[in-house]
Amino acid sequence: MGGIVADDNPEQMELRLTGLVVKQEGLLQVANRIYQEVFNLQWVERELAKLRPYSEAFTAWVESECQDKSRLLRGQALADALAWSVDKSLSDRDYQFLAAAQEVEKQAIELEKLETQIKLDAQAKANQILDEAKRKAEKRLRISFAVLVISFIAATITAVTVWRASLKVAEAKAVRNSITAKLLSESNKHWEATLQALRAVKQLPKSNLIFQPQVDSKMQITDALSQAMYTDDGKYQELNYLQGHEDRVFDVAFSPDGETIATASADNTVKLWSRQGNLLQTLTSHEDRVFDVAFSPDGETIATASADNTVKLWSRQGKLLQTLSDHEDTVRAVAFSPDGETIATASSDNTVKLWNQKGKLLQTLSDHEDTVNGVVFSPDGETIATASSDNTVKLWNQKGKLLQTLTDHEDTVNGVVFSPDGETIATASSDNTVKLWNQKGKLLQTLSGHQNWVWGVAFSPDGKTIATASADKTGKLWNQQGKLLQTLTGHQNWVNGIAFSPDGKTIATVSADKTGKLWSQQGR
Repeated sequence: MGGIVADDNPEQMELRLTGLVVKQEGLLQVANRIYQEVFNLQWVERELAKLRPYSEAFTAWVESECQDKSRLLRGQALADALAWSVDKSLSDRDYQFLAAAQEVEKQAIELEKLETQIKLDAQAKANQILDEAKRKAEKRLRISFAVLVISFIAATITAVTVWRASLKVAEAKAVRNSITAKLLSESNKHWEATLQALRAVKQLPKSNLIFQPQVDSKMQITDALSQAMYTDDGKYQELNYLQGHEDRVFDVAFSPDGETIATASADNTVKLWSRQGNLLQTLTSHEDRVFDVAFSPDGETIATASADNTVKLWSRQGKLLQTLSDHEDTVRAVAFSPDGETIATASSDNTVKLWNQKGKLLQTLSDHEDTVNGVVFSPDGETIATASSDNTVKLWNQKGKLLQTLTDHEDTVNGVVFSPDGETIATASSDNTVKLWNQKGKLLQTLSGHQNWVWGVAFSPDGKTIATASADKTGKLWNQQGKLLQTLTGHQNWVNGIAFSPDGKTIATVSADKTGKLWSQQGR
C-alpha cells in the first residue's frame, strides 16, 4: 500500500486528526483498508472539487474539453486561485486550468498594453493634427480679422454716406412741408398750415458732426411756422377740427360753461366734444337726421330736433330723459327759454310748439304757411321769433299771440337770432343775405357778401360781431354796421351752422363735409 510524503502542512495535520490516515515511515497512509476502498481517488476528486475556490469555472472549462476560454479565471479571481494552490498537490487538470488562465491573463495584459499604446499614439497624432489645424485657423483668423476691419471701415463709410443722404432727403421733405404750410396759410387754413409747419420742424434733421441743415431751410421752416400761427390782431384762425360724423353736420352749440360742444348730424346722431376737440359722447336714439341741438341755460339738459318728427331731451351725460312727439313732420329747430322752463320746437308741419321740460304740450303757434326752420327766445323770454320757408319771420309772445311779421326776405328764412341785449334780430335766408331788424320789425341793415344761401347766424356774446354760415362754404364775420370783418375758409362743402363760445374767443362751424372746425380769436 502506497502513500504520500508527509510534510506536516495544515491540511495533512487536519487529515491525520480525522483518523483516516496515519504517518508511517515518512508517508501518510490510509489507516484502514475500508477507508481506502471508500475514500478512493474518485472520492478525493469529488471532495477536491468541493474545496476548489474555482470549482464552478473549472468544471465548466473541463466540460468544454478545455476550449472555453471564457471559463478561465481573470484578475483577482485568478490571483486568489494561485494563492490557494500554493503548497497544494493538485491534479494535472488543475495545473493545466491555472496555466491556461495565466496565459490568457498574460495575453489580455499585453493586449491592453497594446491598446493603450495605440490610444497614446492616436492621441499624439490627433494632437499633432489639432495643433496644425489650430495654427492654420489662427492664420485664417488673422486674415479674416483684417478683412473684417477693412469691411467695417468700408461699411461705416457707406453707412455714413447713406445716413447723410437720408438726412438730406428728410431736409427736403421738411422744406416741402413748409411750402405746403405757407400755401395753406395763404388759403386761411391755419390749422392745417400749423400742423404742416410743425411736421416740417420735426422732420428737419438736427445739426451733428456729419450734417448741417442749410441755413435757408431753417429760415424757410421758421417762416412757415410763424405765418401759420400768426394772424392780424382780433382775427380768428383755425385752431382745431371735429372729425367723427359719418354724414353732413347741420348744427353746433356750446354749453353755457363753454366746455362742451354739441353737433347734430344727418348720421342720426348728436356728438358731444371737449373744447380741445376730443369726442366725449355720442347720442344715438334718433331714427333719422338730427337738424338742431340746444343746451338748457343751466347746461344740464340737451335738446335735439330730428327728421323722425321728435325732439329728445338728454342729460349732459348722454342719458335720454324725455321724447316730445306731437309734431306731424320733421322737427327743424329747438330752443330753451332763458329760464329753462319752456322748450320751443319748429317743424315742417308749419307749426311751432311750446312745451314744459316734462314733455307737456303748452301751446301751438300756427300762422306760418310753410316749414318753420328756426325758433328762438328773446333774452328776456318775452318774445319768440320764428323763421320760415314762407320767406317771413314772425314775432310772438309766450301766450302764442302774433306780434309782428318781418317780410323783406325774397326766399326761405333759414335762421333767426336775438342780440344779447335783445334790441336786434338777425335773420339768415336763402336769398344769400342776412338782415338786421329792431324788435318793432324795422329793417336796420342787410349783409350781402355771401355767394349762396345763408344757413345760420349768431351774435358774439358782446353783441358787436355777427357770424354767418353759408352754402358758399364760408363763414363770415360782420359788425352791426354791415362791414365784413373776416371770412372763415377751409370747409369743403356748405357751412350749415355757426356758434360763438360764451367767452367769445372761439367760433365753431359745422359743414356738409362731415366736419366741424374751431376758430380761435388772436390778440385777446
